[in-house]
Amino acid sequence: PVLTRLQTETLRAQFAPGTNQLASAVAERNVVIEQGNRRATGSLAQFDGPTRLLRLTGQPTAMGPEGKIENATALIWHTALREWSATGRYRIALQQPAATNSQAAGRFRLPTR
Repeated sequence: PVLTRLQTETLRAQFAPGTNQLASAVAERNVVIEQGNRRATGSLAQFDGPTRLLRLTGQPTAMGPEGKIENATALIWHTALREWSATGRYRIALQQPAATNSQAAGRFRLPTR
């Protein structure tokens, strides 16, 4: 399992009856999500358990070894795929890979218009 750390001022969560799995969660104000060397921030995060999608809004930013995504309307974290997508107009700054034969543990996959 991969450790994911969440910091926020307010967190509301609902768990599925019988399984106690996370069904949904809403984090509000000063949201920081960290997973290894990746970090995302915003003012509102909404997680849907069945789809395993996390939507981050309120000046969302995602940073990792691949680069940084900012100025989006929303960032969507596809937790099962370990990929990010962005909505609205956004800015992305890519980093040079540390080694050409290494494969990133996660990817930025952004929609094209």
